[in-house]
Amino acid sequence: FKIEDLATMNTITGRNLIFIIAAVVSLAWLTACEESMPTQPENDLIDGQYIVAFNNIWDDKRDPDTINEIREFTDQFFIEYAIDPDSVVARFEFALRGFTARMDESKAEQIREDSRVDGVYQDRVTSVL
Repeated sequence: FKIEDLATMNTITGRNLIFIIAAVVSLAWLTACEESMPTQPENDLIDGQYIVAFNNIWDDKRDPDTINEIREFTDQFFIEYAIDPDSVVARFEFALRGFTARMDESKAEQIREDSRVDGVYQDRVTSVL
């Protein structure tokens, strides 16, 4: 073999060594990040917070008029059930129509009986990691 071949082999070996070191450092970093992340128990129910899903009575999901109708409907729903706007955590107007809000269990049960509501679910902590 030639000296040039030996130099090429060392370069390839050097590249492999750099790749291995980078992989080990990345793995160590990811492990450290995972350990330092705040831990919350997965799927724990959130006390006093509920997701309300409306029946889908709107045809066009993205039409601006439909979105406005959903907003007006939801605002009226808040008034009917005396839901304080400050207790609303999120509003859903596209794939799911409804909202998440803090309320007591009796109000959640009352809303669950409304014919315009598909379901009321206690909110929970979830994780995608």
